[in-house]
Amino acid sequence: MAGPFETRRSAGPIDLGTVRDILSVIREDLQRLPGLQLAAELLGCALDEIAMAEQRQTASIPRSVLDARFRPRRRH
Repeated sequence: MAGPFETRRSAGPIDLGTVRDILSVIREDLQRLPGLQLAAELLGCALDEIAMAEQRQTASIPRSVLDARFRPRRRH
C-alpha cells in the first residue's frame, strides 16, 4: 500500500488548464493586496511558462491528425 508521499504513485497527467485558471485567480487576488505585487508578477511568469508548455504539447501533434476528416460509418 502506497503512502501519501509515495513518489511512484500514478497521479495521471496534469491538467494545465485547471492549474492556469487557479493561478490566475490567485494572481488577481495578490495584485489587490499591498506588498504582494511581486508575488503576483512571479505568478504571471508561471502563467507564461504554462502557456509555453501548452504550445509545446499541441506542437507535438502532427497537423495532419488535427485536420483529419473522418468518413461517416457505412451501414450494411
